[in-house]
Amino acid sequence: METLDLLEKRINSLLDKVTFLSSENNRLQLETEQGLSAFAEENRVLAEENRKLKEALDKELQCKEAVGGRIDALVERLKSQLDES
Repeated sequence: METLDLLEKRINSLLDKVTFLSSENNRLQLETEQGLSAFAEENRVLAEENRKLKEALDKELQCKEAVGGRIDALVERLKSQLDES
């Protein structure tokens, strides 16, 4: 009878551990999903910010090129005026 009692206690202990581990596994799985979701959102926000910064840089480069072109045109105009004089 003692052996059966001991077996019953060990089985109950193992079942308690399985229940605990299952619960812990569910908790960790939820935390992982939440972490991945937060990471995906942060990644989306950073990608959007990166896109906006690239657009701003492209506009700035276009402005710089336009200003450079206008300056070159003015220099050419001045050269041609000086050549005519």
